[in-house]
Amino acid sequence: MEKRKNWGGRRQGAGRRTNNIHLTKDTAKSLALLTKQRRTLSPEITEEVIVAELIEAAWRALDAKYVNELS
Repeated sequence: MEKRKNWGGRRQGAGRRTNNIHLTKDTAKSLALLTKQRRTLSPEITEEVIVAELIEAAWRALDAKYVNELS
């Protein structure tokens, strides 16, 4: 009887697209602490949610800066 090799797992490229960001050690530690604290208050908070909130806040700050410069 011939032994069949089991090829398990997903196809490369299948699944959700991910973006990897490279952080400094201090920044990564701060993000880990922030997510740990937030998860204590609300378990559904993830790193992705926090990063999205930080990006939104950065855009709002940038918009406010340009609005103030134009007035």
